[in-house]
Amino acid sequence: MADLVSRLRAAFTGRRDEVDVAVPDRAPEPQQERWLYLPSISDSGWQQIRVVDATGYDFARLTWKICQQCELGLVVKIRVTDGWQRRGYATRMLVRAMRGCESYSRTTSAAFTANARQCQHMRAAPGGGHGPARQEERPPLRPV
Repeated sequence: MADLVSRLRAAFTGRRDEVDVAVPDRAPEPQQERWLYLPSISDSGWQQIRVVDATGYDFARLTWKICQQCELGLVVKIRVTDGWQRRGYATRMLVRAMRGCESYSRTTSAAFTANARQCQHMRAAPGGGHGPARQEERPPLRPV
């Protein structure tokens, strides 16, 4: 329990206390990380990618929705823990999220706001819940 409390405190304060368990000095090698995809339980529902280290700690996460009918995508959250930033994880997660959406119109800017636009299909999709997680290969830095 103390481990969980120290990790939560570090997450909210941006500091690590004397119990330093969450973030190593360097990112794991690609062979030591696992990419997990959690599919939506419905069309136009939330999907998620998690990148975890050998201990199971998810140091990178992306949550998004895609509507095939409206050709619209919405990123709700993207996070990479400090010790793993600037190594291409956010880019790789976004490349993975865009898989199958290559024909959609590209945006020239991004707005991460509480009032982000969802289509009627996204609004109608049930909230929360994912299908079973499945392991995937590490995506490339650029779409293939």
